[in-house]
Amino acid sequence: MKMNSRVLTGVAFAATGVLAGCGGGGGDGGGSATATLQLDPSGYGDQTASIRTLSDLDAAAVMYDDVAAIESFMSDVEFALGTTGMTAMAVAADQYCSEANGNLTITEEFTATRDYSEYQFDNCVVPNYGEYLLLDGTMSAEARYTDGGNGITLTESYDISGKLGVDEIPVGIVGRQSISVSGTSESDLNATITTPALEYLYGNQYVALRNSQINMVIKGDVLTLTMNSQLVGSAIDGYLSITTPTKITANMYETCPSSGHMRVAGDGKIDVRYGASTLQPGPAMEVILNDSTVEYYETCDAAGTPFLDAGLTGALSDPAVTADKTVALPTQ
Repeated sequence: MKMNSRVLTGVAFAATGVLAGCGGGGGDGGGSATATLQLDPSGYGDQTASIRTLSDLDAAAVMYDDVAAIESFMSDVEFALGTTGMTAMAVAADQYCSEANGNLTITEEFTATRDYSEYQFDNCVVPNYGEYLLLDGTMSAEARYTDGGNGITLTESYDISGKLGVDEIPVGIVGRQSISVSGTSESDLNATITTPALEYLYGNQYVALRNSQINMVIKGDVLTLTMNSQLVGSAIDGYLSITTPTKITANMYETCPSSGHMRVAGDGKIDVRYGASTLQPGPAMEVILNDSTVEYYETCDAAGTPFLDAGLTGALSDPAVTADKTVALPTQ
């Protein structure tokens, strides 16, 4: 079993975002608020996000758009670096990122048990990107394989800054994230995603995971999820702590978990209980704001917050088992 590294960010943000959008899990949140954030433009990591009404969680959903924009940006960069030819721009040829120009260093090591790729940019312009994009810094991905290929630990590290477009808006990716996966197929997986801190800056859009650990287990059609995480961002003007006091259990092909308790905590809290875990028997989902206001829903669709969407299930299934791709860094 070999895993595409792009699954890392997708699964972690999908899981965290889905929980936040549904009204997520409890305790003290994603661990202590001590992980250092380097790109935070306005001290979002130092202030709890507002939770005064149920609609305050709508802002968390906006982070989906931020993540989508950032993921699209990363994919476009990778594609551009792997494209032959050159898009004409008002840039001197020796400013383009390439090994020949000495401003791009590529390190690759591949063995039976370890794959490693590293790209080091030295204030160079990404060719074929379509608009001006200056990058500086390093990104790397390492995959270590165990148990005859049925186990993998994949780590991605970023320390990238740059400028985009004629207005030279700031972009940056800083941090580290790892995933350990064991299993024999997409219906037999155990994945733990650990993120001390992983930050994205794209113009005025900022989003980060901090002190995050997410565990997902798939057995047949049943998925269980536990997490303890902080979601930081400009869209919520602060950070939310998202935890699962009771693990979430759901069928992969249904829109609502059969049981589980999640909590999203900011300056207030919202508890969401599902199925057999609801305090009042009957509803598929109950949402409790600050231990007082309660709403009941017969289905998660009725609440407008289906638990499982393509972001989570797709990220776990489609890229998880591939034969031809290990570390999805660009090829030069």
